[in-house]
Amino acid sequence: FILDKPFKGCDTLSNILIHKLLNKLKSLGKTIILSSHIFSPMGKNCDYIHLLDKGGITKSGGKGEFQEIE
Repeated sequence: FILDKPFKGCDTLSNILIHKLLNKLKSLGKTIILSSHIFSPMGKNCDYIHLLDKGGITKSGGKGEFQEIE
C-alpha cells in the first residue's frame, strides 16, 4: 500500500482509525509506504524511515534512529 500524507487534515478520531488500519495491515504482513512531512506519526507506524531531499534519500534508519533523522 502507498499512502501519501494519510494524516493530513484528519481529526483525532480519523488519526486513531488510520493507526489501527496500519497496525492491522502490518500484522497481516503487508508492506506500507507512507509519505509525510510530519515525523510523529512515522514513529508510531514505521519500522524504517528514509528522509528525501531534492529527489534523493539523504538519511535512513530504523526505529531507534528516528530522532537522529528528525
